[in-house]
Amino acid sequence: MDLNKNIRDTQADLNKKVFSLYEYPFKIIKDSFNHLKGRWGVTILICLSASVINSLVLAIASSIPFLAGYLLSFILGDDFVFGVKAPSIFFYFLLLTAIFLANLVMGRVFIWQNKFMLDTVRGKTPKLEFDSLLDGLRNKEEIMETLFTKKGFVQFTRSGLIFAVLGIVIYFGYIAIIVPGILFSIWYAFVPFLITDDLNINLSESFQRSKQQTKGHRLNIFMFQVILGSLAIISIAITFGFAFILVDPFVRIANAKFYDEHISSQ
Repeated sequence: MDLNKNIRDTQADLNKKVFSLYEYPFKIIKDSFNHLKGRWGVTILICLSASVINSLVLAIASSIPFLAGYLLSFILGDDFVFGVKAPSIFFYFLLLTAIFLANLVMGRVFIWQNKFMLDTVRGKTPKLEFDSLLDGLRNKEEIMETLFTKKGFVQFTRSGLIFAVLGIVIYFGYIAIIVPGILFSIWYAFVPFLITDDLNINLSESFQRSKQQTKGHRLNIFMFQVILGSLAIISIAITFGFAFILVDPFVRIANAKFYDEHISSQ
């Protein structure tokens, strides 16, 4: 009898844990919808604005190597930059450098976007403030301080550097037989919000803190990412991409809610 009771209790505990893995992500999703009530318009505008700004930055940065390439090819010969049949290593170096530098600028936009999402899920009244994107660049003195002093330059580029490194780590993790990419996505899921909450955090500290704070919650994070990702893909697929304008802000709010709940409980 005792053995049968222990088996039933163990089975009940297992069923409860499995149910919680599905229940918790849907609770976050429901709460995220509640946070968006009355705020869909401004949240969509924030996401669209961030996408447009980042696309322009990336497009401008990507065009620079081509312009430089044509100029250098004219001066030094076609083979130097573009090669005989394909672009040379030097061209790819210019292109990757330009994209990396673009990420340094785009990091500021991501911070601006994430702050809006965190303010929303924390019950604050977020404002559509574009001027915060120009912090450190409003006048000649600020520009000189930001771009030509070590402290100012590090502060200006820190968030972009962290975002760039995070993207590279996860990208190469997925290339390496997928599993490392999944692990990195879980371990470092909180990095974007950690650097939003603490603008002075450095690269190694943000990665270490995220890995530490996700400990004990990683299965929940995995299930949350799978369920949220599946819902997003299905929604976009059945609407031929038109739902992206709604899915993008919702996914960002849901990720901010997930992070904030875990941080608040620690």
